[in-house]
Amino acid sequence: MVGNIFRIFSSPWIITVLAFLLFDAVKLFSGNPVNTFSVDVYFVSTIMSFLLWFWLEAVSHQLPFKISVVFTFLVSLFVASLFATNFFLYSAFHQYITVQMLAYVVDDKEYFFNYLQTYLFNSNGFIFLIFVFGWWLVWKRGKRNERKTFSRFSVAILVLFPVAFLVLLNQMRLWSAGKQTTADVAFALSVKEIFRRDYSESLHPSIRLRVSPVRNVPKDSLNIIVILNESFGKNPLATYGYEKNPMPFLHKWITRERDHFFVFQKAFTNSSSTQASVPSIYTGVAPYEGGEKMHKFPLLWDWTKAAGMKTVLVSSQRFGWLHLNEFLFHPDVPEIRITAENIEAPIVNDLGVDDIIAAREFRKTVQNIPMNENIFAVFHSNALHNPFQQTSVLLKEQPDFETRYENGMFILDKVLEEIYSSLKETQRLENSLIIITSDHGDAHKPLHLPRINSYYDEIMCIPFFVHVPEKWHATKSRFMNNLFRNQNINVNNSDIVPTIISVLGLNEEPENQKILSQLVGASFIDSLPENRILIGLNTNDIRTWDHLGFGIYWENKRFVYTDIEGTQFFDVTTDSLEIKNLWNEASEGERKLIFDVINANRFLKGIFEKRKR
Repeated sequence: MVGNIFRIFSSPWIITVLAFLLFDAVKLFSGNPVNTFSVDVYFVSTIMSFLLWFWLEAVSHQLPFKISVVFTFLVSLFVASLFATNFFLYSAFHQYITVQMLAYVVDDKEYFFNYLQTYLFNSNGFIFLIFVFGWWLVWKRGKRNERKTFSRFSVAILVLFPVAFLVLLNQMRLWSAGKQTTADVAFALSVKEIFRRDYSESLHPSIRLRVSPVRNVPKDSLNIIVILNESFGKNPLATYGYEKNPMPFLHKWITRERDHFFVFQKAFTNSSSTQASVPSIYTGVAPYEGGEKMHKFPLLWDWTKAAGMKTVLVSSQRFGWLHLNEFLFHPDVPEIRITAENIEAPIVNDLGVDDIIAAREFRKTVQNIPMNENIFAVFHSNALHNPFQQTSVLLKEQPDFETRYENGMFILDKVLEEIYSSLKETQRLENSLIIITSDHGDAHKPLHLPRINSYYDEIMCIPFFVHVPEKWHATKSRFMNNLFRNQNINVNNSDIVPTIISVLGLNEEPENQKILSQLVGASFIDSLPENRILIGLNTNDIRTWDHLGFGIYWENKRFVYTDIEGTQFFDVTTDSLEIKNLWNEASEGERKLIFDVINANRFLKGIFEKRKR
């Protein structure tokens, strides 16, 4: 009796099922899952897990020994990969793999190899191989374990079990939305859904509105540098009052040139998703305005080239991801384009090469552009993308802070120092307008939801710095006064395009005025109203995700809605961490303002109405 029980529980299939259940238990209790736990759904997913692994063991026993060795290795590799992939995904997103995550690999085959380079081409790779070997020991079939002959029972298992699995899989597609399943079933659902996607929901090349050139190009020299940082959050920046200082150069630069720097206290991103925020930054079109408008309006390159500037992009990131290259680039602009695709350096962090190597490329590029040419340049960093760049071959001493995020910040600080030096040594610094921003914030340990589902200030309220040319103190007093005042007014990344248009005088052309009038952003060198309403959104007609939500921000009020936590309302004047939900205490006027904003936008309205179903 005891021997029979031992044999059952030592079977590969039962060990595998139990391992997935144990994995779930550890993950569910160690971190706040974004999916809700439903006994019915989880029970069905456990049955599906049983069907899958029992069937694979049955197949193994029907194979000749030599073939079964290969089969066992593939199963072991598959099991180990499921655990490893979902371990990293759950650590970042508090959920297992979804169709949207799988789409990154399906749409961009190189991303798969970048993922391996980042997560397994290090000490993790050795651990993974041990893990594969361990599962091979579980699944291997000894030579004495002869191939079993077919019987009616074995034929029934080989045929009926996969049929039952596929039937349940089809039903789970309807039942499991927002619900917790086992990691193996989550993967199966993702594979099934990948073939049902609408491929029109993506970034693509497009014909954009034409920008009218400036008729009288200003004779004075002006360079515009936009430093767009991936996942750059306020915490723990000393400039924003935090005790730690992982970016000493930036802090000293701002302190030393305080008359030239403006530190915005209430700057927001448009989205906590790179896929939505980056296209918005380059076009000035907010995610809640939709993909059609985003593909129609001119890019930053189009505006600045119309002002006679040399257009430059240098980035440590690879832009083939999610068709960003097709969306952002066309034959004429940017004229100089240096990205991870053509930098001779290995991928070291997600989709990016060493940030400091990319910064050296920026330096060489600036040095090679004649001094009589005005530059518009974007440097797009990657060091703060999860899992965060930890080292650089160009550093004599590597960062050793308490968290990986702080180490990544130190790398980024060295990048800013490199950019500063390149402008200083080419005598461009004093004539440069420098905008330092972030596609969205991040945090070592978010207090609320994982970044990709969060609309709280810890993610949405970002570092935002503006460094102005020396001569503006004497020649642009209106700009300076407005910048000083706007430091404490809500601004966001949609304001960058209108600001650059205004600085370059492109808004004086009648055709350009028509385009500018349709942008929701506003120039922060002009006077901004104190009661501006800003919106954060991650999903629209070019980006889908399995969880929905949005944020509405005005003055010190924050309205946050997600299908994970429901309706939240905060006053950050008295509750900066957004802990106390004041929705039940919201005034009639506050509720009216919120509902008016929601009902005026099809994306917000569609998301909010789903809560009633």
